[in-house]
Amino acid sequence: METSALILDIVIRSENLIAGIENKIFADIYNDLEDYSNHLQELAKPTGRPPLKIIICLGKEKPANDHGFKIISYEEFFERLLQNLGPAIPHADPQYLSLLLNFIATIRNLKRGTHMDDQTIQFFKDNSKVAFELYVKTDELLREFRSKTKQLRKGLGDLPSNVSCGVWDGTEQESEFHSTVYCDLEVEKGLTIAFDARVTLNGWRINAFPRKENQAQGEVNNWLQKRGIPSLKCSEREWIYAQFDFKEKVETVAKEFRELIVSVHSRV
Repeated sequence: METSALILDIVIRSENLIAGIENKIFADIYNDLEDYSNHLQELAKPTGRPPLKIIICLGKEKPANDHGFKIISYEEFFERLLQNLGPAIPHADPQYLSLLLNFIATIRNLKRGTHMDDQTIQFFKDNSKVAFELYVKTDELLREFRSKTKQLRKGLGDLPSNVSCGVWDGTEQESEFHSTVYCDLEVEKGLTIAFDARVTLNGWRINAFPRKENQAQGEVNNWLQKRGIPSLKCSEREWIYAQFDFKEKVETVAKEFRELIVSVHSRV
């Protein structure tokens, strides 16, 4: 079963150092720090050095037990970054320099409590009717996605007790609207495969990938191939079992997804 430590935002690895960075903008700093710390300690054993553990956040909230994490505010980070950036500016790519400066401005606006720039607010004022209609339609779309995945989850019926299953919707960090039914299964010690049935505007896709961040897609592909699990597409970046049109009956997708999960489970 995956623990919270395995979804640390950033893990940087080298032969001599392991560094973990957890980004906390709107979320509180709470008790999964112990899991994060244990995970990093385990990863750092081959280096012979303690891991570097950092939390970067808008303020400097101090948890009851930081488990060795250094709390750094975005303002402190930006202050040091801008000091070091000076000599490099003449040689920097203007495109990426602009993105960096926009990012800094956005985070500082969040700290001040301003979430939108004046141009965006003016755009909504000038196009309020169209913007509201788009909002309503977007909400309807997301509700339809959610309805489909809830129906699919129900259609899976009872699954083995060691299969962790649920529904997850797209977030603001992603580039497409979607809703996903996931099933996680530890197929062998140290290897948990995540199976997704995801619906987007482009249709349904059933795929598999490693749930743990320290594992490669190739490990999943090899495990499935060795056990004769067929795929529609298999590469270093993805493993796709099946794809369906957006209008395909949910029952059909659920049947295929369940057959995959049961087939994999029988080979564990």
